[in-house]
Amino acid sequence: MKCSGAGRDDLLSFYGAVIRPVLEYACLVWHSSITAAQSKALESIQRKAIRIIFAHDDYMLSLILAGLDMLDSWRAQLTERFIQHSVLCEESCLHYLLPDKHDSSVTDRLRHAKTFKSIPARTPYLHRTEARRAETIVCSVRKTGTYS
Repeated sequence: MKCSGAGRDDLLSFYGAVIRPVLEYACLVWHSSITAAQSKALESIQRKAIRIIFAHDDYMLSLILAGLDMLDSWRAQLTERFIQHSVLCEESCLHYLLPDKHDSSVTDRLRHAKTFKSIPARTPYLHRTEARRAETIVCSVRKTGTYS
């Protein structure tokens, strides 16, 4: 497209409409379980596209000019937004999946209080499942107001 004379805005529109959605497809499901190498591979695809569009050596400057974020931070923002609006919201159909809360009169006095009661698991494998990770994320978001 660039060789055919397409401008920077056209290339950015094409990237935003065709390439980036493929890189982000269902990222709420797999974001927390990809490895650093896989994340780096996804970021390299965006890096190559941005280099073609802007022809700069400075990737971060090109992202600022394009109004884009790095893919890993964007996935984290999407995940946080989903948790805030679709899980933590009292009216949400997913809210019932959260475990019961601990008594705040007790947890407020603890150094490392967990907001929710732990879900019992019989095997060590179940302690490492996605449900445990999701519980940790939800507790972190409720406690600090942000996803990290």
